[in-house]
Amino acid sequence: MENASKALIIAGTTIIGVMIITIFVYVFREGSKVNEAYDQKQQNNQLELYNSKFEQYNRDNNTIMDIISVCNLAFSINEASKSSIGAEKYYDNTNAIEITVKNGNTVLFKIPNTIDNTRDQIGKNQILNGSGEVKSIYLLASANIATLKDEKIDITNIHGAKENEKLSETRLANDVNKTIYKYLFKCENVSYKKINGQIESMTFSIYINNKDTYLKDNNLVEDDLRGDVKEILEEFSE
Repeated sequence: MENASKALIIAGTTIIGVMIITIFVYVFREGSKVNEAYDQKQQNNQLELYNSKFEQYNRDNNTIMDIISVCNLAFSINEASKSSIGAEKYYDNTNAIEITVKNGNTVLFKIPNTIDNTRDQIGKNQILNGSGEVKSIYLLASANIATLKDEKIDITNIHGAKENEKLSETRLANDVNKTIYKYLFKCENVSYKKINGQIESMTFSIYINNKDTYLKDNNLVEDDLRGDVKEILEEFSE
């Protein structure tokens, strides 16, 4: 009897020990799942925040100042990822971003996501024109269209474009107390990296502001378009 009692005690102790270990393993695994879920949520939040800095420009009515801003943002990210092997410099392709601005099928200027070590590199507040030449980004807002053409950033073939104007050309519509930009930039494409979901590239195309754009941006119908707003938009297309 005594041996039987001892055996029962040992068996009971063993069962209790196994149960305790099982509980600890379960709690540890569940805790790990919670931590993994939290970490994944944080990563998703960081990714959304990162992409949102660029996705705010995924629209039809960007101004030249918006384009300058998104170009400078891409350049700063690219520069932060820059490394070198000997004399060769390169961007980390898991982070680098390309911004391209076109007139139809012709590239006007861009922020590249790679480094061509055979030619001059862009620096802060600079872009590459369609010929791959380094230019000041502030030409885009300060130079007139004739000067931009000389710099091989040519939009003179767009109907309504005037060589004495700037890409920052605006008119004030007094009826609605609103500044209307003549030259706008539509985001045509946004691509994302498969490896990490980050923005990989954005492509914009230039066009002249028009009635359809204005009505869409302001949630209006054509009967709402009158007064100096209508006159300004008609002037843009002349």
